[in-house]
Amino acid sequence: MKSKKLNIFVLAFFCLGLITVALPVFSFAQDDEAVYSRRYSRRDVGTIITSLEQSSDTFRRDFNSYVNERSVSRNDRSRLTRIVDNFEQAVDGLRRAFDSNDNWWRSRRNVQSVMDEARQVNNMMNSLSFARRLERQWNQMRRDINRLAETYNLPQLGGGGGNNNGGGNGNAPSWAVGTFYGRNPQTGGAIALNINSRGSVTITFDNGSSEYATINGDRLTHNGIVSRVTRINNGIRTTRVDNGERIDYRR
Repeated sequence: MKSKKLNIFVLAFFCLGLITVALPVFSFAQDDEAVYSRRYSRRDVGTIITSLEQSSDTFRRDFNSYVNERSVSRNDRSRLTRIVDNFEQAVDGLRRAFDSNDNWWRSRRNVQSVMDEARQVNNMMNSLSFARRLERQWNQMRRDINRLAETYNLPQLGGGGGNNNGGGNGNAPSWAVGTFYGRNPQTGGAIALNINSRGSVTITFDNGSSEYATINGDRLTHNGIVSRVTRINNGIRTTRVDNGERIDYRR
């Protein structure tokens, strides 16, 4: 009998411990929702989403038209338009999630998806040269995107605005300009870096996909990750500042 009571006591104590551990996390989530729900009404948030939805549709149409009119390879055209398409689809997904729930805060995960895709577009727009009207469109959209991020207490997009002079938001040292080849330390796959003097960086992987980054002085920024760039014999070395991971690239 004593053993049975002891087991019940231990079980109750264990459950109480789980509740105690989980309570702060749950409380923080409730606190955020309470604070931001008072700060913004559902109508306020809906207005931001509607503006972004309309502008993303226009941007996608104009961007695809611009790329199709240029002498761009089929692979590059597909890759560039896919980045914008993914962003526009994420915005559409946010609209559906927002409309299906009276509590606008519950669409926060969809806003995170929008921010993830928007960063890909932002990297592309900051790394390549496009028509000024597209750059102006993206600059305006970025303001709406950052308003949305602020509303949901999420990190905002960086970047000052387009490449009116033809690419890059940085300034690459002369020894880092050109095309360099290295290996992904995790997968062993090939990586090619193409760097121009204005700091525009195109990263191409062995599966044919590409991403975009910027280099300013000895700092390379790619998807929010910063690496220090140093000169080595006939090449460059990137060293991540967060975990020290190094990749050597040769010409």
